[in-house]
Amino acid sequence: MRFAVLSAVFLLTAVEASQSASEGDFQLQTAGELANLCASTTDAAAIHMCQGYLVGVHHMHQAVSEAADRRVYCVPEDGSVTRDSAASAYVGWVGANPAMASMSAREGLLEFARQTYPCQ
Repeated sequence: MRFAVLSAVFLLTAVEASQSASEGDFQLQTAGELANLCASTTDAAAIHMCQGYLVGVHHMHQAVSEAADRRVYCVPEDGSVTRDSAASAYVGWVGANPAMASMSAREGLLEFARQTYPCQ
């Protein structure tokens, strides 16, 4: 019984460690680094950095789009897209498009948004 409990604790620790971002990911040089941050489910700093970056890029896109009267992407206005769902979708997109992981974080995020939330 004691061995089973210790094994379960070890497994949970290993899973949590594998979901943590590395220190280098916080540099946000690439789309892959951003995806690593966004994939974290236990590292509060990674989650906040990911969601803060997503919101910041989105706000900048809104400001530039208004000034230029041209949008790169169009998030549905029905509230169906949340920070969590957008972060999760971004992680899936980078995973499905590994060549995009080497793009800059900003370019990768905008390309993801353009493909995922096209303007009609």
